[in-house]
Amino acid sequence: MTATDILALAAYIFMGFGVLTFGLSIIGILRMPDSYTRIHAGTKASTMGTILILLGTMFLKPLWIPKLILLGFFILATSPISSSILVKGSYIGKSPMFTKKPSKDYRKELRDKGEPS
Repeated sequence: MTATDILALAAYIFMGFGVLTFGLSIIGILRMPDSYTRIHAGTKASTMGTILILLGTMFLKPLWIPKLILLGFFILATSPISSSILVKGSYIGKSPMFTKKPSKDYRKELRDKGEPS
């Protein structure tokens, strides 16, 4: 294996983890109970996925590194701001919050429902 092959392999590994993180973000968005936790799941995981894909691209295209670093900083700066604006809009719009608290005897509840604990 040449150095180019090793860099390409590292790039594809980082990009693969980035795509996997996006997939986990989608699962988190679908499984969360209210808009506030969905925004949290979507923002955090998609930011991480984007950074991993940018890192993989740095291995494939070394001449693009300065631009990719600036893009990464832009994403890291704007993603939390956009998610906080979305949460504020949900709060002002009186989006309902998930308020069910788990009981103290959660395993007993699961057993009564017939689910494995």
